Amino acid sequence: MVSRLWMALLCGLLNLLLATPSLAQTPLIFGVHPFLPATELHKRFQPLITFLMHELQRPVQFHVAANYAEHLKNLVDNQIDIAYLGPYPYIKLVHDFTQPRLLAQLRVNGENAYHGVIFTYEKASLQSLADLRGKRMAFGDVDSTMSHLIPLKMLQQAGVKKVDLGGFQHVNNHLNVVYGVLTGLFDAGATKESTYHQYAAWGLRVLARSPAVPNHVLVARATLPNAHIEAVKAALAKIGSGTLDTLILKPLKPNITGLGPVTDADFDGLRRLLSVPIPQRGQP
Repeated sequence: MVSRLWMALLCGLLNLLLATPSLAQTPLIFGVHPFLPATELHKRFQPLITFLMHELQRPVQFHVAANYAEHLKNLVDNQIDIAYLGPYPYIKLVHDFTQPRLLAQLRVNGENAYHGVIFTYEKASLQSLADLRGKRMAFGDVDSTMSHLIPLKMLQQAGVKKVDLGGFQHVNNHLNVVYGVLTGLFDAGATKESTYHQYAAWGLRVLARSPAVPNHVLVARATLPNAHIEAVKAALAKIGSGTLDTLILKPLKPNITGLGPVTDADFDGLRRLLSVPIPQRGQP
């Protein structure tokens, strides 16, 4: 039923867009980091892109960066206008480059935080993170919050350094991590909890769950005109908790329950955990 509603909404929006003369305007570029394969990201983000095109009455182009570092560079260099950012890429952007304009933050099961897991295959002899000494580990991108940086901190807290592993490899995205463990190329891997749950029934088991980390955010480049930023904020504010929310946001992650406000200070706990300096902030 939801699939039929989504198709009906998408077709209706496309018909409106094709009849709108404002499509001749310069498009806004919506950028995403490659946490999943590009084809999968295009599919998941298309309802949101179509919705923004309709609400803003202008074209919105979707762009997937080659890696996490390129995604940040694109935002800093004004090559993209709106970006979907994970929590560590966000604090890295603020620390190393510039403060973007925060638009909204995902809510997952009503919460503004999410978890990751370090997992293994179901029949493995591993019982704890300490057992990963001498074992092969799959990580995602080096700048990924839940498939590298937080798991690395978890290993360190368990007394396991990267050099203690029997080998490790950065396999670019969360799905590759899962596939690497399922196929036996690696003894364990790290991914966000939602990705793990999609494949857990295939024969996976959790070794450890991460602490809560702030959810992904939508941001605008610092130099985007205020009128554009306010228009995007107004559009995003229309996404509620009903059918529209289901059609637009659920493809991103099944347990998304909406969007909410966010401030830079919401990321200070993560900064402390990862030893990233907290920025000085002026008085409001």
